[in-house]
Amino acid sequence: MKNSFFEKLFSWYSIFNKLLPWLVALYALVAGIYKGIKSTTTSEMVTSILAGLIAGLFVILTSFAIDFGLNILDKSTDWLSGHVRKYPYARLWIIFPNILFAFYASYLVFRYLQIDLSLRAFISIYLIWILPSALISIIRDDMSRERARLSKEVSREIRIQNPQAAVENAFTHFEDHLLKRISGNSNLYGNKLIKAAFEGEKSKLVYKSDGKDYTTHLYNLMSGAYSIFRNPRHHKIIEDGEQKAQAIISVVELLIEFVDSSEEREIKQESEL
Repeated sequence: MKNSFFEKLFSWYSIFNKLLPWLVALYALVAGIYKGIKSTTTSEMVTSILAGLIAGLFVILTSFAIDFGLNILDKSTDWLSGHVRKYPYARLWIIFPNILFAFYASYLVFRYLQIDLSLRAFISIYLIWILPSALISIIRDDMSRERARLSKEVSREIRIQNPQAAVENAFTHFEDHLLKRISGNSNLYGNKLIKAAFEGEKSKLVYKSDGKDYTTHLYNLMSGAYSIFRNPRHHKIIEDGEQKAQAIISVVELLIEFVDSSEEREIKQESEL
């Protein structure tokens, strides 16, 4: 209910934000026309109407310029962040100079900026603490991907350049890991492999947590993930972004952890019972 309310609020805000420049431009034009009608001379009337028209055009063009500038900024930062992730050593050339610059800029603010002391202190804290923290958090998030289970098998280059292939590659490693775990034959693959490992009372593996058997639930999770994420990308082109591909690969890594946490089913002991 709350999510629906906020989604509607955000939708209405987006519409209002798009209409606002046109409303302001319309107001400027109407105000110019109204002032022109009220004027006593023809020259004043023409000047007022032109001023309202120019003001309205200025508002619209400014709005377009802001949107265009933000779009360029978004594209450029995506390009830069992609290359930073592609070439990890570039991070050293970003974070350390920025930290040094932040401290130097803070010194300049405190030393030369002629404003209130509290405002200078706030700007300095932002420069030497908040800004470097934001950079470090971004880089820490990027480094965490390097320490993930499939980071070597599914390289950052393929995740950036071909996210769909990265997802398929991750599931291939999952299949290979599961096949080795159950010592299965090479004819088992995909959902057949998952069924042999976790479906029914004759499954090769059993997954338990806190003394409860979750094998069936894990089978449904693995089979569903394979059908939803892997199969469509194996048969058609899907335009995945890097972030979505990374999220799916994280799911695959979690499934591999579940495979490692599973135990072999003791069929002989169960038959004796």
